[in-house]
Amino acid sequence: MAYECLLSSPDAMMQLSSYVHDHFEDSAKPLKVRITQGGQRSLSQNALYWMWLGELVQQVKAKSGESYTTDDLHEYFKHRFCPSRPLTFGKREITVHSTTRLDSGEMTRYLTHVHEWAIGAGFKLTIPIDSEYRELLERQEQ
Repeated sequence: MAYECLLSSPDAMMQLSSYVHDHFEDSAKPLKVRITQGGQRSLSQNALYWMWLGELVQQVKAKSGESYTTDDLHEYFKHRFCPSRPLTFGKREITVHSTTRLDSGEMTRYLTHVHEWAIGAGFKLTIPIDSEYRELLERQEQ
């Protein structure tokens, strides 16, 4: 079972602590903890993503002759890798995929999925030396 929360107050920290405590009372199984920054995705992440979409449009055309726009690829990746969220209009609930609502940790995970897809499909994406994404990758390798 997965548990996810946004720590934004001492009360939220107490709820997380309570969850962990209850888990270990009920089970001796270890927990995997991942801490990411919870703020909204950054402009740097967004710029990198749209740069990658532009690179992919060109590489897909060169490799297969198929013409897509950056918006086409954005829709494809959203539906493939973006977490879904419920959206309710009156009594009707729909599921939406939106990168706009991703926090910086979720956006990093999304970028990683897109990057891995591109590599697997034989494409190369630029990761600028001064990008936030490169810094994160380098920190993970240490």
